[in-house]
Amino acid sequence: MTKTMTQGELSKSFGALRRGGIPLDDEVVQSMKAASRGLSRYQSGTPADSSIFDLDSGGAGYLPSVAICNDSDRIIRTS
Repeated sequence: MTKTMTQGELSKSFGALRRGGIPLDDEVVQSMKAASRGLSRYQSGTPADSSIFDLDSGGAGYLPSVAICNDSDRIIRTS
């Protein structure tokens, strides 16, 4: 099983290594950063574009205005 590190986790790790006096090859660092990019999601539009409403069944419905962006340099297929 593999675990993908987030950009923040990767930057922290690189910083800790550099503070410890371990030299890092810039090409390898850039390659690892590019490999850790994937899908990002964020609220799009304005808060007024999202809504919460009552359902006839008594529950709540949510209609968020979100965007999903492929930040990687590869095609990502969802299933």
